[in-house]
Amino acid sequence: MASGIFRFMASLGQDTAVANTLASFALVVTLVLSGFILSHDKIRAWWIWGYWISPLMYAMNALSINEFLGHKWKHYAEGATEYLGIQVLKNRGLPTEAKWYWIGVGALIGFVIIFNFFFTVALSYLKRKC
Repeated sequence: MASGIFRFMASLGQDTAVANTLASFALVVTLVLSGFILSHDKIRAWWIWGYWISPLMYAMNALSINEFLGHKWKHYAEGATEYLGIQVLKNRGLPTEAKWYWIGVGALIGFVIIFNFFFTVALSYLKRKC
């Protein structure tokens, strides 16, 4: 997915300076709105669309679900009514359902296809400046 997005940015920029600027901006926006730096609960309402279109959000949710719903986290903390893994996920504002693993995998495959499609379209239709 990352390779696809950076190739797409390079095909849009067509110049090293412009492509680096586009890729840096895309990287910052993707990181900030992924739920890793700012949790879902801390993102402002008018920026929440960026959370849902961030490919890194789907990757992070899938990895978090895979880890914190695993056997190592299936014990109770003292006085708790939920597993420790579920508490960690809720504390960071992450989903707690196991279906999010497959949603993340499917979304990342979709992003790979989308970014490679747009990369091909950009190379086909944008005129290269010499």
